[in-house]
Amino acid sequence: MPLLVPLESRAPAAFAAALITAAAVAACGGSAGADAEGEAEYASYFDEEQVRVVVDPCALLTKEEISEQLFLSVSPSERGSWTSPEFDISANEPELGTSRLCEYRFESRYAVGGGPVWHSDFSMTVFPSNAIALAEDRREPVEGGTREMFKERGSSTVYVVKGPHAVSVTGFPGRDEDEPGGPDAGRLVLLRHIAGRLP
Repeated sequence: MPLLVPLESRAPAAFAAALITAAAVAACGGSAGADAEGEAEYASYFDEEQVRVVVDPCALLTKEEISEQLFLSVSPSERGSWTSPEFDISANEPELGTSRLCEYRFESRYAVGGGPVWHSDFSMTVFPSNAIALAEDRREPVEGGTREMFKERGSSTVYVVKGPHAVSVTGFPGRDEDEPGGPDAGRLVLLRHIAGRLP
């Protein structure tokens, strides 16, 4: 099985794009009062004291839940040869500002030649639901999910929205095309866990 190349999260860039879009919308047309109101709302995104997300992104999934879905992402023809279905997982939350990011790194406990046969990373970002930088025409439903769960067309990034919060999961590996539920089956399981823990 080829090693997955660690993917760099695009979630912070997406959030920044949302803020830029919000600024552009506020600057286009409308009354002076509306412009001032839009600019004030845009500026408030940068006020961590007022709008910083309080949800801990690293607490939305357990390591056991992640490990289970990672193992199911291994090709069915290879799973039988693995001596352990478990993964060692570490999580780190860098300072991000208004939204909050959890960076995960994982490696299989099944090792060959002194090292894991699979290691990579993925990330999860929690941000205000009104700051999703993904146009409606770029969204696709996640098979089997609710209408609050969607993905970016042509990407492995999936989203779930609940009340004032949105969460994006970027870089989590998919399953084989012929697996039940298709490539997003494991991602869907994670989105359900996340939605269940969001306030």
